[in-house]
Amino acid sequence: MDQQTQIVSVTNFCTKQELETVLRYTYDKNWSIQTSTTGDSAEFFKLDLTNIKFFNDTLFNKLKNTLKLECSLDRVYFNLQYPTQHGSLHQDYCQYTAILYVTPWNPELGGFTQIMSNKILIIPPIQNSLICFPSHLFHKGYACTHNKRISLAYKLNLHQ
Repeated sequence: MDQQTQIVSVTNFCTKQELETVLRYTYDKNWSIQTSTTGDSAEFFKLDLTNIKFFNDTLFNKLKNTLKLECSLDRVYFNLQYPTQHGSLHQDYCQYTAILYVTPWNPELGGFTQIMSNKILIIPPIQNSLICFPSHLFHKGYACTHNKRISLAYKLNLHQ
């Protein structure tokens, strides 16, 4: 991947069993409140998974192999947005961001990810699709209109 501009999309990233495992981790957990940037008033929920082997080993290794990236994991977590809990345009403090869309989706729900590259990209949050992009690109997650939106975010740094 070209670090400056490459945006990669992968459909059907997880097997059915892997996706079921991912979904199970979203149930009955203690989510914390977060914002896209410091001082931002746009709040949504986060569940840190950095210390859970399935996410920091099994899925992380699959992600590296699929994307052909030699990288380390900075952190991995779920984002949960209910209707009206839109994110804000922001940059991440790592080299790449990978997002796996977890919840079922249809076009009427909205919930798109906006990425500001040399043009504005609008990416639908199709369940079990993965996107990966350079983290310096400004991006924003929009909430769905009448359903929750859960995504799994991987923050990655290339090996030097």
